[in-house]
Amino acid sequence: MPILPPLEQHYSGRMTGMIFLLKKPRVEQDMKKIIVLNMISLMLLAPAARATCPSPHANIQVSKPDSLYIENFDGTVTDQATSLVWAKCSLGQTWVDNTADDGSDDSCVGTATTYTWKGALDAARSSSDSAYLGKTGWRVPNVKELGSLLENACSSPAINTGIFPSTVNAIYWTSSPYAGSPGTDLEAWYVGFLSSGEIFRELKSKLYRVRLVREGE
Repeated sequence: MPILPPLEQHYSGRMTGMIFLLKKPRVEQDMKKIIVLNMISLMLLAPAARATCPSPHANIQVSKPDSLYIENFDGTVTDQATSLVWAKCSLGQTWVDNTADDGSDDSCVGTATTYTWKGALDAARSSSDSAYLGKTGWRVPNVKELGSLLENACSSPAINTGIFPSTVNAIYWTSSPYAGSPGTDLEAWYVGFLSSGEIFRELKSKLYRVRLVREGE
């Protein structure tokens, strides 16, 4: 019985598909088996990634597709890569469930509130104490967590607005203080969803918006 040559896995983009490549099959019978495997793998390819963008970038692959998030139908989504649970709306906005058990038409109405850095931490604590969206454990995300929401293919705001509707084209606080040279203890990291997105630091006294996060259950 002929032995199949070793196979390699080739991943395209963000794991959108898997194609088996062969390493120089030696006999025709092996080649036929490899072709069958290739046909099966092609049948299992995931659909093209999709993300809702108000101002999409042409020819840039989606980095945070809809399929990355699990809709919880309660004003939150779960990021399958990090297991974090995110509020769909910015703090200060009101989540509206337009159709039951259908997160695709959810909306966030009202104005996102701005806070100083300390005010953001206090607001998160108050939201947790009052069981915001029926849950506790809310906090301001750290810079790595909030930065993970930046969508490469979107701009103004640089986020998947199908998952996070009415996100303000603005700067959002993180919980991460800036630890740099002496005198910079008055600064903290932020994530800006303006234009194509940015991560930088600013004075803690500045007024920026907040998106809450909590650990998954």
